[in-house]
Amino acid sequence: MTTISIIGSGNMATAIGTRAAKHGHTIEFMSRNTAKAQALADQIGKGATVGTFGARPAGDIVIVAVLYTGAVEVSRTTAMRWQARSSSTSPTRSTQTAPDS
Repeated sequence: MTTISIIGSGNMATAIGTRAAKHGHTIEFMSRNTAKAQALADQIGKGATVGTFGARPAGDIVIVAVLYTGAVEVSRTTAMRWQARSSSTSPTRSTQTAPDS
């Protein structure tokens, strides 16, 4: 099945992660609050893991499950970190960045 990375650890992340795990998908949670993400992964079980916030998600599908204002921050932070890593490790890889708003 598919690996799904969910950025967030609130109600939406819980609902999405629970349903996806129930249908056999591997779930990775990424959150600024690692303890909350770990508690959520433990609650869901079925191999759910916790990734490092801001690192490259392991999932084939990435879902941003945070409030709108948080989504802008997540997008910028993640894009800047990915861009820094990809430019130092793989100069041919293109990186999308979040729009300024």
